[in-house]
Amino acid sequence: MTSLSYIHEYVRASSITEDKGAFGLGMPKEVASPYPHAQVEDHLNQRAGEGWRLVSMEPRWYYEQKNISGASAIARPLAIVGWYLTFERGTE
Repeated sequence: MTSLSYIHEYVRASSITEDKGAFGLGMPKEVASPYPHAQVEDHLNQRAGEGWRLVSMEPRWYYEQKNISGASAIARPLAIVGWYLTFERGTE
């Protein structure tokens, strides 16, 4: 009979920093680092090489806060800062 094993992991992706502009004046702006697609792909390929099958891959978004006026603001997705991964593998 085949039994299944699962692992659940978190893989980091982009990081967020603040850019305060020239001379540190004005409102700081949030900036995302380049998305590390090669590292994420390498991790997925490593797990596949170990016999694990990807079951779920959910992004963790970072939401940027944008002020519209002194009284209101909106949040919008800025970058994927990580992935929640679930893998399964069958054993005899």
